[in-house]
Amino acid sequence: MSTIDKIINLLEQKNKTQKELMDYLKLEKSVFTTWKNGKSKSYKKYLPQIAVFLNTTVEYLTDESLNEAPSEDLIILNRAAKKMTPENRKKLLDIARVMFKEDFDD
Repeated sequence: MSTIDKIINLLEQKNKTQKELMDYLKLEKSVFTTWKNGKSKSYKKYLPQIAVFLNTTVEYLTDESLNEAPSEDLIILNRAAKKMTPENRKKLLDIARVMFKEDFDD
């Protein structure tokens, strides 16, 4: 599924409108029409804001092989990890590896 298709799909799932998204991005509603019609891919520069608005990740929106949106818990962990120092991120990963060792030993 393409990025724009995922955006449209998530808008529907979350009962949000194209207008609400455009208002959030401070863009004219007609811009969304150009995205849908394939006339512009300017949405790419707004992907971080779109991901926040739709409570998802940029990775989900851009990776065509990902067919299922991440859970809310994974989104929270992803955003928290991005704000952590590299040292704290490593500590968190070490804890996860210890807690779920059997899941990582394939």
